[in-house]
Order: sequence, then C-alpha cells, then structure tokens
Amino acid sequence: MTVCFFGAYDPGYPRNRILREGLRLAGIEVPEARVRGRRVLFRYPALALAFARRARRAGVMLVPEFGHKDMPLARLLAGRRPVVFDPLVSRHDTLVGDWGLHAEHSFQARWVFEPELHLCAVPRGDAAALAAALSRLVRDAALRERLGSAGRARALEIATPERIGAGLREALERLEAVH
Repeated sequence: MTVCFFGAYDPGYPRNRILREGLRLAGIEVPEARVRGRRVLFRYPALALAFARRARRAGVMLVPEFGHKDMPLARLLAGRRPVVFDPLVSRHDTLVGDWGLHAEHSFQARWVFEPELHLCAVPRGDAAALAAALSRLVRDAALRERLGSAGRARALEIATPERIGAGLREALERLEAVH
C-alpha cells in the first residue's frame, strides 16, 4: 500500500512526523507531494507537479493538518482514489495555544474557539446536555485541567507511532477496498 502525504504542511510538526513514521512502521510506503506554504495560485501548480513526480501511483492521498485549501486539488488529482483529511486539532488550539498568534482571552481567540467535544460525554443528539457540558467546561478551570491532563496521559499511552500506524493501515485498507 502507498499513501501520499499531500499539501503545504510542515513536515516537522509532531502530528505529521508521527503519522508518517507510524505508516512506515506499518509497512506502508509514504511518498510526499509537498511544497512550502504559498498562496493557492502558486501552490497548486507546484503541488500538482510534486504529485506527478513523486506520488502519482499512491493508492490513497492524505492531506494533513490545516490543508483545507489543498483539499480541492487533492480531490481533483486523486481521481477515483480515496482522499483522507486529518486536521486533528481545532483552529483555537493551533492559533492561540501552539502558535501564540492571539492572546488567550482576546476577541480573536474567542472568535476561533471551537470546543473540543471529545473532552466530555453527552447523550447523542442532546443539544441541551452538550450546551450544559460545554458551559461547565468554560466556567470550571479545574475540570478543564483535570480533563486535559487525563487526555494527555491517555494520548501518551495509546498514540505511539506503532499503534497509530497499525490502526491507519487497517482503516486505509478498508477504504481502498470500497474504492
């Protein structure tokens, strides 16, 4: 199996390194069709050329991190192949926490806030329960800290490159089978 890592992503970003390493550990070939961040007008021709040169035989295309702008081209180049988009984190976490582009309580931070829904369980389809849980998280710093610490511990336990690669391989094989 071959999975093309596609887009204007940062190869050093930990999530990207772990995904690539996990796929390789699972025996998957991972050619990369990548260009440095450019405006779409210039990026698309460069990405199309990189794809043609390095990864046109890939069975699956994977667009990592914030590749929203690369998805239309990935879909076009993929033809009948499956395209997987892996944004992973919210814009709020990236713009405020990771990159520090906005102060924590600034207007911009509130504007891009996207609650992390995996932090608490609510009954499916119960909008009122979801709203209540999210309100509680916003108001309760200790709960946020506790859930954040527990989530980090769980991620470190289960998110090894080996486990991620094996899980991705299984999912991608199922995806390829239906295409």
